[in-house]
Amino acid sequence: MLAYKKTYIKRRNAMLQSPYRKEWSASTSIAKSFIGTSVGSRIPTVKEYAELFSCSRGIVQNALAFLEERNVIVLEKQGKKGTFLIEKNEKALFACSGLTNLTASMPPPLNLHLAGLATGICQGMNRCEIPFTFAFVQGAKNRAEALLRGSYDFVVTTQYSAKVQMAKYEELEIAFPFIGCEYSLPYKLYINKPGKAQIEDGMTIAVDPTSSDQIELTRQVCADKKVHIIEMPLISSVYAFYKGVVDCIIFRDGLEDSSQNLLNSALQHEHCIPKSQISVLPLHSDKINEMQIPVALVSRKNYGIDGILKNYISDGAVSDIQKNVLSGKMAPQFY
Repeated sequence: MLAYKKTYIKRRNAMLQSPYRKEWSASTSIAKSFIGTSVGSRIPTVKEYAELFSCSRGIVQNALAFLEERNVIVLEKQGKKGTFLIEKNEKALFACSGLTNLTASMPPPLNLHLAGLATGICQGMNRCEIPFTFAFVQGAKNRAEALLRGSYDFVVTTQYSAKVQMAKYEELEIAFPFIGCEYSLPYKLYINKPGKAQIEDGMTIAVDPTSSDQIELTRQVCADKKVHIIEMPLISSVYAFYKGVVDCIIFRDGLEDSSQNLLNSALQHEHCIPKSQISVLPLHSDKINEMQIPVALVSRKNYGIDGILKNYISDGAVSDIQKNVLSGKMAPQFY
C-alpha cells in the first residue's frame, strides 16, 4: 500500500509539472494567487477554483495537495467559515507559479512626473523574488494590445485610457490606481499662430492615433471646426509643431517649460518658431481628472497577477517616491 501511494504521488507531481496539461495550468495559477494572498485570508473553495479554471475538483484538490506536501503553503479548514491560508513560502510559490520574470510597460519617462512614477514602480518591484523588466512604449493603445498578446504582465495608463481599452477588450481590467500619484502635467492646447487664442477653421492639428487621451481632447477642441487632423507619433508632432508643419498640438509635458520637457532638442534646430509666438491655453473637460490618474491595467487571463502587484506597488510608497523625484530630493532610478 505504501509503495502504491509513493507511485501515485510521483505520477501526480509529474502531471502537475507538465506545461502541456490543464493540471499544470490550474496548479500554477493557484500558486500565483497565493503569492498575492495575505496570511490569514480565506481562500476560494475547491468548487470555486474548479469553476474559475474550468477544470474538475480533483485537479484542484491535487494542486492544493501538491503545494501543501512541499510546505509551500499551510492551510487550515475552519468548518463553515471556509479554508484559510495560515503560512506561505513566497519564494517557493514563485517557483511553483511558472513565473520566471515580470514585465511591464509605460510611456517613455520624458518628464519628471513619469520618471518619478517609473522610479516608484521599479523600487517596489525590486523587492520581488523574480526579476522585473520595464519597457517604455508610447501610446496606451499600443501598450494595451501588447498586454492582450501576453507581452507584459501589466501596463501603466491613465484611468481614462484604461476605460477606453476596457470598453474594447473585455478581458482587460484595472488592477488598482496608483493612489496619490499624478500621471503627468495637465494637457494644454498649443497654437503657433501669433494672436490666435482658439482653434479656427483651416488650422492643422497633430494627434497621436495611439493616445486615447489626446484623441478625446482633440475631438472636443475641434468640435464644429473645419480643421485638418494629421496623425503622427507624439514625439514627431512636437517637431512638426515647432517647424510650423502643424498649427496646433495638445500636449501634457510642459512644452513651454524647459525644466519639465525633455524634448527641447526640437528648439535647438534652425527655423523653429520662437516660444514668444506660441499661445498656451488650458483645457477644460470632464475627462481631465481621469487623465491625471495613473493605473495598472492587467488581463483577467493572467490570474493572480493583480494580487502579486499589490504586494509590492500599491501601498502608497510609489506616491512618496514620485514626490521626492519631483522635488529634487531623489534622482530618477529606473531601468
